[in-house]
Amino acid sequence: KEGQLRMHFLDVGQGDCTIIEFPDGKTMIVDGGNGQEKTEKTVMRYINALKIKKFDYMVLTHADSDHCGTMDVVLKYVGAKTVYCPKINDYSVNPEYADFCITLEKSSATKVYTEVGLFQSFDGKFPYRFAFLSPHRTDSPVCEYNAVNDGIYTDRDMNDTSAVLLIEYQGKRALFCGDASVDVERSLLLSDRIGVWKTGELTDLHLKADILKVAHHGSSDSTGSEFLSYLDVKTAIISCGKYN
Repeated sequence: KEGQLRMHFLDVGQGDCTIIEFPDGKTMIVDGGNGQEKTEKTVMRYINALKIKKFDYMVLTHADSDHCGTMDVVLKYVGAKTVYCPKINDYSVNPEYADFCITLEKSSATKVYTEVGLFQSFDGKFPYRFAFLSPHRTDSPVCEYNAVNDGIYTDRDMNDTSAVLLIEYQGKRALFCGDASVDVERSLLLSDRIGVWKTGELTDLHLKADILKVAHHGSSDSTGSEFLSYLDVKTAIISCGKYN
């Protein structure tokens, strides 16, 4: 209904997929699960059930196959006005990422590489905003994309390129962390304590979260105790495989 913000956390097994309906009617999809046919049907049927004709925003947190799978299908058959995606230059890191990149190139969507400081703020009848808190800027020597694009990297390096997305409405905040590790969490904590991103229109931004989309499917290398305590989380969502 008008004035409501709804978040749908889809059951896509070992993977992530969230659909967000903003209070002004705009929509966003964050990740799409793996590229299996079962997942594609789950995601597309859910989109159709919500009667979404075209997404205003699509966010691919990073290039792992259990996040970027199905995103090419959604982009091809539903579409998106703006796509926030990682700056991973090598399409061949996995087939699902390659399919996504090729489809994005053919689409009419505006492509934006995710980095800290990007944000959208809506000040209408129901004001809300979202902001990206990680990775570092693409022109920074410590940018998480650098290791992956240099060609010598670990799975953890890839996970740390994850977009960290904060959504805020009516004093409530939701934080999406992709597969980011505790290393990124420490960077976020430091940034918040010294006020790195509190410039311009984000002066009142705080690293707090009522709802946390738990990073890396609940893996032991993410969601450290210091980070969790600092966020003051009320609700945590974990998306993982049946026997994980």
